[in-house]
Amino acid sequence: MQTKRSPFLSFVQIFSFALLSGMTTAISPLMQMLIEHFHDVPVTSVRMLSTVISLCGMCVSVPLSLFFGKRIRFKPLLTFGACLFLLGSLPYFVPDPSFGLVMFSRICVGTGFGFCALRNACVRRMFAGDDAAIARWLGILNATVSTVSTLLGPITGALADRFTLWHGFSIYLLAAVSLILLTVVFKEPGEEKDDSPQGKSSDRIAPAVFRFAGVCALTTLLEYPIFTLSSTLASVRGWGGAAVGGSIISCFSLGGIIGSFFYPVQNRRIPRYGLAMDYVILCCGFGIMITAPAAPVAMVGAALLGFGFTNQMLSNTKWAGDSTPASTRTFASTLMAVSVSLGSFSSTFWIPLVVRLASVFPFLHSEPEKVYFVSILIYVVMAAVFFIFDPRPKKR
Repeated sequence: MQTKRSPFLSFVQIFSFALLSGMTTAISPLMQMLIEHFHDVPVTSVRMLSTVISLCGMCVSVPLSLFFGKRIRFKPLLTFGACLFLLGSLPYFVPDPSFGLVMFSRICVGTGFGFCALRNACVRRMFAGDDAAIARWLGILNATVSTVSTLLGPITGALADRFTLWHGFSIYLLAAVSLILLTVVFKEPGEEKDDSPQGKSSDRIAPAVFRFAGVCALTTLLEYPIFTLSSTLASVRGWGGAAVGGSIISCFSLGGIIGSFFYPVQNRRIPRYGLAMDYVILCCGFGIMITAPAAPVAMVGAALLGFGFTNQMLSNTKWAGDSTPASTRTFASTLMAVSVSLGSFSSTFWIPLVVRLASVFPFLHSEPEKVYFVSILIYVVMAAVFFIFDPRPKKR
């Protein structure tokens, strides 16, 4: 078991890399403006400015966890990731940047995010041996990430509306704060004791981890369009521009904050049906988004989406770590983060497919409505499955 840690120092250390993770969706409110600016570039390609982060994150985090495993050192990797995040501000410094330059800056952010995908593994290592502390601090980590997203979304949109589109990219200069904290405050956590049965070390990851990762990937695929289509929804319905889209995304993050603090209660009181309830909440959130007559109502729906999504992610992430030996938990935690990246990246190709399929429904008039409605249909099925079958891992 790890030595007792100061709660304040633990939070500061977690904040150092949570700030970076929260910045990954910072330019989502600008997607409609980017589509209009790069009008000669296919829409799918422009949307990849948001999802390419996930692709790069997968390409970095999986090899890291595979090759290093328990021997991984978090401080140098997270510090290097912070340096890459700073390059995300390049479009702000270059007059009239090309699509290629903007994509390069996004690839830098995505590569940096690949190092930050180790965040769950880092928290598990920091509080190894204390399951209650792991659950609590995973919730705090996600609440912090959501708080950063909540604050940055409207700021990015307001900068773009008030000045120019490229001023929104200056938000990545905040990575300097993480760089300083990681250099000065962050301390490398110790290794996690292997608790394999009969004291035997095992390098084989539990098959259940892949099930939890698959659930997270599918859930993210269906949820991520709220980031890429919120500004489109606001524009189509005449609610406003990037600032309104940013506010909707911020409410999603706000719901994530509430969900993070509610998660320990859910984990303790309704562990059997908690995941199924999360999908019911996700259905309600998208339903409100589709029928919202005004932006404030859509924000309520977005908050419910953030609540449900965060809680299901925390449940699946914790269960994945609990179901596999300590020697494979770094890879398991990274795999869960990668599953989210896989889902968000795949949404780039999912959106146009769903728009074509959902055109058979005459009551759906816009692109966001069609995508959100299909998400509801699949979430209903997932909720029913988890009500019938216990999703929790069997005790090892």
